[in-house]
Amino acid sequence: MLDDSSKKIFIITNFLFFGDTLLTNTLCYNIKKQFPDSKIIFFTSKPFKEAALYQKYVDEVYEFDKRGKHKSILNLYKFAKEFPYKDKIYAVFVMNANDRGILLAKLLHAKHIVSSCTKFKKIFLTENQTDNDGLVHMQDLYANYIKALTGVAPEIVPIEYIPPETEDCFIENITKHFDMKNVVGLCTTSKLTEKDMPVETACELIHKLKQENKTVFLYGAGKRAREYSDELKKNGCVDFVDLTDITSISQMARLLKMSHALISVDTGTLHLGNAVKTPTVALFYKQNLIEKWAPRAELYNTIVVSTNLNADGILNAYKKLLA
Repeated sequence: MLDDSSKKIFIITNFLFFGDTLLTNTLCYNIKKQFPDSKIIFFTSKPFKEAALYQKYVDEVYEFDKRGKHKSILNLYKFAKEFPYKDKIYAVFVMNANDRGILLAKLLHAKHIVSSCTKFKKIFLTENQTDNDGLVHMQDLYANYIKALTGVAPEIVPIEYIPPETEDCFIENITKHFDMKNVVGLCTTSKLTEKDMPVETACELIHKLKQENKTVFLYGAGKRAREYSDELKKNGCVDFVDLTDITSISQMARLLKMSHALISVDTGTLHLGNAVKTPTVALFYKQNLIEKWAPRAELYNTIVVSTNLNADGILNAYKKLLA
C-alpha cells in the first residue's frame, strides 16, 4: 500500500446509477486541482465498480453490496473498523445525502463530511451543500460540492474514462471480425421505459444505418434490454450485433472509443460515450430531463435530439454530427 502520510485523503460516495457515477468525475478533477497531492477513493454500488475504477483522477474504488454483505448497520461498522484509512480521511463527499454514505463517513471519523441535506441529517455534516448557485445540470451540481468545502467554485470540464488497454480475447475477437471505423453503437433502453426508443423506430434506424454501410452494435443491460433485443428480432430486425448483457463497462468503453459514433437514449451508456470522446447523438424522449441530464455541446462532441425522434430525424442528426 502506498504511503499516504503526506496526502489528503478524499472519499466520494455515490450509490446511485451508472450515469451518476460517471458524472461525479468532474468533482474528482476539482479535488485534484485544488489538492494536487490528494488521494481520491470512490465508494460505489457493486454493479458500477468499473464505472468508478477507470475514471481519470480516481485512485482506489470500494464496492458496496447494499442488498447483500453491506446491507446491515453491523456490516457497515465492520467495514469501517477494518478500512485502512480510518481516522486519516480529510473529507467525504456524500452525493445525494445518501444515508449509507453519511453513516460511513461518521464511522470513518472523517474530518469533513459534505452533503446536501435539508432535514435532520444535516446535523451529521460539517459542511452542508445547500447553495447550488442556480445550477441545474447534475454534472455541475456534483462538481459544486467542492465549493462547500473550499469556498472556490468548480471548473466544469468533460468527464473522462480511461479503460484498460490489457489483453482481452473478447475485444480482440470483435476487432478481428469488424471494422470498428464503421461501427455505430446503439443504446435504446434505460431504467424507465418512457425514455426508451420505440422498437419500430429502432428497426427502421438499424436498416437505414445498414444502407449507409454501418454495422450496429446494440448495447444494454438487464431484463428490459434483453426483452427489447428479442422484440427487435421478432420484428424481423436482425442486422445488428447483439451485445446486450455481454460486455463489462470497461469492455463497452473500449468498443465505444474505437467506434464511428454512438446513438443513445438518456442513460449511463450515453455518458460513457462522452467520457471516451465518442461522437454521440443523445436522444431525449422526455424533454423535461434535458436541462438536468443532456450532455453540453461545449464539453462534448454531441448533438441532443428531442424532436423529430423518428428514424429519419435520428439519422439526419447522426450525419450532421459526423459531417
